[in-house]
Amino acid sequence: MQRSLAQALLLAGRPEGALAAIERLKHLEPAVPPALRLLESRALWMLGQAGRARRAFMDYVEQRGPP
Repeated sequence: MQRSLAQALLLAGRPEGALAAIERLKHLEPAVPPALRLLESRALWMLGQAGRARRAFMDYVEQRGPP
């Protein structure tokens, strides 16, 4: 449910709220799923935090593995 909330907040243009939902989800799930890293990257990018967004995106690519 937190992942859906984060997605909805991003679509609504509320990256701060999306990051808060992502942080709550990180505490609930022992392993951060790749899709969550992608959402985090989008939220950080929307907030103008390009360096952190790139790192989160690279984590997503690494976790996702080959297509």
